[in-house]
Order: sequence, then structure tokens, then C-alpha cells
Amino acid sequence: MRRKRTHKAVKRPDLSGLKEAMKDGRAWCRLGIVLADDGEKPHFETVGGEVLVDVELQPSEEEITCVVSSPVGGSGVGVYAVPPVGSEVIVAIPDGEIVFQPTIVGVMAAEGPDGLDDTTLVIVAPSGGNILLHDGDNATESLARKSDMEALETHIDGHFHPAPLGPTGKPTVLSPVAACTSVLKGK
Repeated sequence: MRRKRTHKAVKRPDLSGLKEAMKDGRAWCRLGIVLADDGEKPHFETVGGEVLVDVELQPSEEEITCVVSSPVGGSGVGVYAVPPVGSEVIVAIPDGEIVFQPTIVGVMAAEGPDGLDDTTLVIVAPSGGNILLHDGDNATESLARKSDMEALETHIDGHFHPAPLGPTGKPTVLSPVAACTSVLKGK
């Protein structure tokens, strides 16, 4: 004998789209502080072409390893710098998940350098540091600093020929700093 149903069948809601609806596509950003290593080695590491830096997220004080991004560039080209220990950095965390490689996308400026305005690009290296130009074939050259040029001027006693083949008349005294100004300013 068949039993009769005494209640109506309950239709279950369709939840197939719920997972997609709940997915968080936002990009999460956090502030962090670049941490010092144990002091015996640099505070960064290069692994597989990526520069890795340890960061303490603020205000949670959670320690994570971040890859350092380049503000401009592409495959084999760009502008690169390792943020110094103690720098305040902006960390992008894809989907808010630490497993998706947190990335340093910016460094907060403590204070603007002298000479900065809306028409000037100022490049600042740490005291005693270098600014290098790299041609992609592992050929690296340092840019001449003003102090280097002033030392050269002192060494040659201010006697400098602007013409590559020597003077055609009376020798001209020209400061090497002044001679390079148009190149360094990028006119």
C-alpha cells in the first residue's frame, strides 16, 4: 500500500550562483613597514628575478613577504629600487588573500626632496649610493654626480676644451659641471 504525502514538497532555492555572487573582486591595500633582517645580510632577497622584502602590516603587525613592483616598465625594462628598512609602503593584496603574492606598489614619501616642483623630476639615491643605467645586456654605468664633476674640475684645474678635437684658437676655460648641465637637465 502506498503512503500518501501529507505535506507539499518544498522547492529548494537555486544556490548555484551564490558562490560567484559572494566572490570578492576588490583589491585590498594595506600600509606596512619594511623590516630589517637579522643584520648579517641585506633586508631583501632576489628569487627568480623578483625582489622580496619582509613587511609588517599596520595596524595588525602581521609579518608577510612581499614582491617589490616597478612603477614603470615591462619585460626586461623598468625603474627599480628596494625600499629601505623602516620605509612605510603600500601593499596590494589580491582578493585580500596573502597566498596571492602581496606586492609593494608604492612607498610613502617622508618628505619631498629639495628642488621638487611640478616641472622637475628629482631622483634621490641614499647617501653614498649610486644611480645606474643598465642597457639590458648586463652593461651597467653610473650617472655622473655633480660632486664627481666638481672633483674632475678641481683635478684638471678648470681647463676644459668643449671641442672634441681641441681648441681652434685660444683655450677656453669651461666648467665640466656647466658643460654637462644640458645633458643632465635633458634639454
